[in-house]
Amino acid sequence: MSTLRERFALVAAVAAMSVALGACGGDDNASSSTAASSDAATTQAAAGPEDTIAPDAVVTAGLAGLKTVGDKIAGAPGGAAAKVASKGLEPVWQPIEGTVKKNEPDIYLDIEDSFQRMESGDLANAKKGAAAMAAAVDAYLAKHPG
Repeated sequence: MSTLRERFALVAAVAAMSVALGACGGDDNASSSTAASSDAATTQAAAGPEDTIAPDAVVTAGLAGLKTVGDKIAGAPGGAAAKVASKGLEPVWQPIEGTVKKNEPDIYLDIEDSFQRMESGDLANAKKGAAAMAAAVDAYLAKHPG
């Protein structure tokens, strides 16, 4: 009889643990779902401008805007003025850089490199950067007329 009682107790214990673990499992699934949603939101928030894809018309207008800023930098009377003018690059570039990077990675890198020259504070270097950027923009537009 003792064996029957032990078996009954074992079955009761396993059943109780199953119920308890099942309840915990439900919580884990809910928290996993919440964690997954949170991770997705974090990933979206962490995605940089180079990961954002813009419509072609927006890219074309943005590239024209970059050339305008480049013209201001190249026409600056000195290195300090060119550096100040270069502050206008990023606001124009950020909304379109992901599309440029996706479509033409080499041109994307050329444009990014030209920014360093234009932001240098050295007028001659800034002018070379503006010319390099204009050439990169023209190359992109030749491949993707918008």
